[in-house]
Amino acid sequence: MIAFNTEGIRSKRFESANLISTNRKVVRRVKDLEPVLYDASSCKGPDSELPLYTIHRDLYSDNDQRSTLLDNGLRYDVTEMFPLMLGEEYAKTFGHDHLSWQGAWSHPEIFEIIQGEARFLIQTYRGEDVVSVSFVVAREGDVVLIPPSCGHSMINVSSDRLIVGNLISRNCVQIYRRFTERKGGAYFLVRGGKLVENRNYRSLPEARIVGAESPSFVERESGLLASFRRHPELFKFLDGQHDLLEDVRRSE
Repeated sequence: MIAFNTEGIRSKRFESANLISTNRKVVRRVKDLEPVLYDASSCKGPDSELPLYTIHRDLYSDNDQRSTLLDNGLRYDVTEMFPLMLGEEYAKTFGHDHLSWQGAWSHPEIFEIIQGEARFLIQTYRGEDVVSVSFVVAREGDVVLIPPSCGHSMINVSSDRLIVGNLISRNCVQIYRRFTERKGGAYFLVRGGKLVENRNYRSLPEARIVGAESPSFVERESGLLASFRRHPELFKFLDGQHDLLEDVRRSE
């Protein structure tokens, strides 16, 4: 077992000083982002080996919580991202889609900002074409729901370490093909908050900047894990093709 120590994190969202995992952490380095960067040359040289973000997968605070997560087909991960600039571009995750089931639906995902400030790039598709692009502004305490069948990436826009937790189906499969083939998401977020179109996409729609709208079933002060512990049934949509809107209505 591996302990993820939360004592240095400015948040009261964790139920204990240590979260436990049976998986090793995954470290993504600057050089790993080369295929999706606005300026690929920015990840060359001595800084290319610097850690950019670390993913701690399958965390839980005690065995009861682990059993509840397993029973509901979910896992809780934490991502730590350092406040680096990749040339003119802010530090970001690689970006991915979730594998579609029966060609029509993929798993949603829900994130919480534990520390720092992020932008979430969310892009929706019609076939291979992008039909909408949103950048969700998310600050400490905010919760962001990634709908089914959307590509997404997370960006650290602050000078602080970004720490984000997420709940996701254990059956979810991440697919990187679109982001790799098109050398990133639909837009790049660069210094000063400027958005630059990725010319590897066809006829992009204008990107919208929107605020985070936290789902009512997540208790803002206590966070995802505590909310899940109290009402695991409200999170069942993460592991099945349920009517998300109906699940949200029932929680209100």
